[in-house]
Amino acid sequence: LITCGAWNKQHDIAAHEGVVGLGYHSNKYSSNMSPKYWRIYQYTKLLLWCQSSGLYSCPIAMTDGAAKLLSIICSQNNQSPSDMNLANISDQNMNELLNAYKNLTTFDEK
Repeated sequence: LITCGAWNKQHDIAAHEGVVGLGYHSNKYSSNMSPKYWRIYQYTKLLLWCQSSGLYSCPIAMTDGAAKLLSIICSQNNQSPSDMNLANISDQNMNELLNAYKNLTTFDEK
């Protein structure tokens, strides 16, 4: 699939603005906000951005879904998503899940 430079730049913009990460951990935008409002803030920002994103909000929604799934897996095992200390998952798989979660919710544009 060949896309234009503007489409490719959407990844950097989404990461910098935290379109996925806003819903999962405290950051410079939500440091004074209760965690129960992080997803609402995330969704509001997504609604404002998606109109000009050239349908890039579709892969962002899939990314957010994957991050939410990892978050639910952790909460069912009484772990915070950033800890990922799941007793019933092998060390190798746990490291892969931790790496995936961090990459999905990063503010890093790289």
